[in-house]
Amino acid sequence: NFIITTIDTNPNFYKIKKYFPKKFFISIQNGVRFDAVFKKEKNLSCDIIFCQGINHINFFKKRINSKVILLGKLRNNYISNNAIKENNCLSYISQFRDTNENINNINFFGKYKKVTWGEYIQSEKKLVILLNNFCKKNKIRFNIVGATYNSSLEKKWYVDLIQSNKINFISRKEKNSSYNFLKKSKYIACIDSTLGFEFLSRDKKVIFFSRNTKIKSFDKELRFGSPTIVENKGFFFTNEINNKEVKRLMNNISNCNKKNWKKKINLYKKHVMFYDKDNAIFKNKIRELESSIN
Repeated sequence: NFIITTIDTNPNFYKIKKYFPKKFFISIQNGVRFDAVFKKEKNLSCDIIFCQGINHINFFKKRINSKVILLGKLRNNYISNNAIKENNCLSYISQFRDTNENINNINFFGKYKKVTWGEYIQSEKKLVILLNNFCKKNKIRFNIVGATYNSSLEKKWYVDLIQSNKINFISRKEKNSSYNFLKKSKYIACIDSTLGFEFLSRDKKVIFFSRNTKIKSFDKELRFGSPTIVENKGFFFTNEINNKEVKRLMNNISNCNKKNWKKKINLYKKHVMFYDKDNAIFKNKIRELESSIN
């Protein structure tokens, strides 16, 4: 009765509904989405798409004939959000990939000139050095939370970048290890990591930096909260990567108590990532559909 996918970027899934009109087709968003995936596809349909944030509702509605419901990320919703003791540290969410930096393969939107992987991650290189220096100066422990399971290669990349063997690199050992570590981090920083959005939805203190490439229109679409959030800068996000902005954002979050922090992020967090404890929305909707069948 239910045909469900978490590969929400596969247009073929949305072509099947017309052949099985009595079945319920459900798609669950599993990452950031861009134009290129559905650009040339037509007549796509689905019963329900569960999306991560407000800024993706119109994205799906414009491309697929379907009801769209805010859910957040399925896995994030299942992981406990109980309060625990936090360590006084800043943890950076790595987006390292074992990719040749000279390859022109970044073209998410399908409408701009491609940029090389090296150009794409230049912002990450700059930001990590600035964050590391800030933490040294202010005696804050700086962690780099690994993105891949090849921890030796990834760690070496950061050792070479920072030019020091004395880095606190947190290896990714299994699918939830990054979650478990970040839950204990007082502060979190990232560029445009989905994991960063997930922790913002949990009311964690996360600061966001936007990428800077040679294509400004490309950067604009990658900035924090695009397209529904139009500001370049806010209390906890910025489109510039420099010492001044690192200091501003870190001072903002370190001098803000949790009550005020929730007020500061309340207007923004649902745009990038909704949080539904234990996936109650998803479960209730499935039960509702089951009842309609019976």
